[in-house]
Amino acid sequence: MNNNTTAPAQNPGNFSQAPLPAFPTDRLERWKMVLTLAWPLIVANSFWNIQMTIDRLFLAEFSTEAMGAAVAVMGVFWTPMRCCNRTQRM
Repeated sequence: MNNNTTAPAQNPGNFSQAPLPAFPTDRLERWKMVLTLAWPLIVANSFWNIQMTIDRLFLAEFSTEAMGAAVAVMGVFWTPMRCCNRTQRM
């Protein structure tokens, strides 16, 4: 086995990658940049909300007690989720 390969120098100031593009000053271009990054999260959250709505519709057709229990459990589920979520200012 030949180990003649050398590792690249670990110099944090020497980047071999292309520089990042400048932040756009045009308002429309900034929104395009944000939506380019955000659209997967928007779609994922939308599908999750649709799933919860369909689940509640099925439960409501089954019985009102089941529907009430599902709504109560969602409160128990969302409380820890909200406490652990630090994406918004409090």
